[in-house]
Amino acid sequence: MTRVSVLAAQFVEGLIRQADGLAFISVVRGGLIMSGQVGTGLVITRKDGKWSAPSAIISLGTGLGLQWGINQTDAVLIFRTAEAATAFQGTHVAVGASAGLS
Repeated sequence: MTRVSVLAAQFVEGLIRQADGLAFISVVRGGLIMSGQVGTGLVITRKDGKWSAPSAIISLGTGLGLQWGINQTDAVLIFRTAEAATAFQGTHVAVGASAGLS
């Protein structure tokens, strides 16, 4: 490992050691004019120094516009506060619009 890799690993390890929660999610997006996305994963929280049992999460979305392609993304979210970790509890629905060019 390079010096930069070691420092990055130590930084992430320190964040996880202080975290109040973690989420692991994998999202697949694809579309041709109409698009859709689906993601699944797990959330764990820490209370009194102990990690909880994992809870399943799902993310669904759709879109319309000039687009084509497919991609898959994996992510780990590190929650540094209990409030951030509990934001994943319950059901949340969001509706919005955006425009972009890339």
